Amino acid sequence: MIPQLEGPYLVATSAVVAGYWLLPRSVRTPAQGVAGAALLAWLDPVALGLFLVLAIAVWYGASARTVAVGGLVAVFVAVRAAAKPELWDLLTPIGFGYMLVRLAHYALDRDKLPRHGLVQYLSWVFFFPILIIGPIYRFGAFLRDERRQRWDVEHIARGLERVLFGIFSALVLANWLVGRVLWGWAVEHCSDEGAVTVIVECVVYGLNLYLLFSGLSSIAIGAAQMMGFRVDENFRYPFLQRNLADFWQCWHRTLSLWCRDYVFFPLVSKGANPVLAVFASMTVLALWHDLSLRYFLWGLYHAIGLAVLRLFRQRIAPRLPPLRSPWSVGTARAASTALTVGFVMMSFVFTKSDTSAELLDDLAVLASAVLGYLPLSLGAP
Repeated sequence: MIPQLEGPYLVATSAVVAGYWLLPRSVRTPAQGVAGAALLAWLDPVALGLFLVLAIAVWYGASARTVAVGGLVAVFVAVRAAAKPELWDLLTPIGFGYMLVRLAHYALDRDKLPRHGLVQYLSWVFFFPILIIGPIYRFGAFLRDERRQRWDVEHIARGLERVLFGIFSALVLANWLVGRVLWGWAVEHCSDEGAVTVIVECVVYGLNLYLLFSGLSSIAIGAAQMMGFRVDENFRYPFLQRNLADFWQCWHRTLSLWCRDYVFFPLVSKGANPVLAVFASMTVLALWHDLSLRYFLWGLYHAIGLAVLRLFRQRIAPRLPPLRSPWSVGTARAASTALTVGFVMMSFVFTKSDTSAELLDDLAVLASAVLGYLPLSLGAP
């Protein structure tokens, strides 16, 4: 997911963070933006050119918000639907999706932002720590942190700790422990290609994704913290949440909050049914990851789960007897957390496969297992 994590990228990050505080305050922020642009130029000059053109177009066209956002959507669809998948494979790892949602945020919120100049804007566009791996860092927070930044040994130490933890999570836990050890065990003990294999694959895929993605986010957050910028947390123990709504407030939360602020709230404010707004938000979130049927179904799956949760809270939960003892409260919480984790893990059946054909095979296996289990659960001979 990130080029050269083990070597040049981490060296470049260390050099940028170290050199940042050696520069005069007036040039620190632009200098790190130049470093971010240089990183893109090193990865691929075409990507740098595309991002720069988009950024300048949004800067001069942000007054026409609908046109600016529509243009960004058109670029996304054009690149993703192109007959050259290698173009998408090239742009995705270096933050293509992140760049588009950040620019869309700027176009939609420009009138609400403090006064700023083009240099500040471009310094944020090419903000080095998050340019490749996120999280989504909004421009207002960037301006706030730029004003408040100061040398603080404690912040440097905490930021370095986050970076080291992120490297450990991505390389040791995700790549080695889950990607090799756990996956090797799964291949050895679950090779019957039945429902158990599909479920184990979903769990391994989900754990690997979480540990890798949260680790990369920690690297970005820690690097930014060492430079005096407070990037929002992207993961807050999502697999410890007791329902799906709480899960989505803790999993890739900067993107979830983006969908809430720019899709869900605007639709609800215009009179749309909240359930339909949820479906629209999850569709946008899913297709941001990949413009494909697999991800559309993944988003639909989660939207249905959120709609059912909303119905439960409104119609069923008020009629249930209150839980009075600590034991009953703890049991209910553990059960709801386990149900949430199970629901989320099974959603990875839609995204772990590389093709729609593999997805259909997995769904057929799961459906066959469920249909075969029903007669037993109902007591049929």
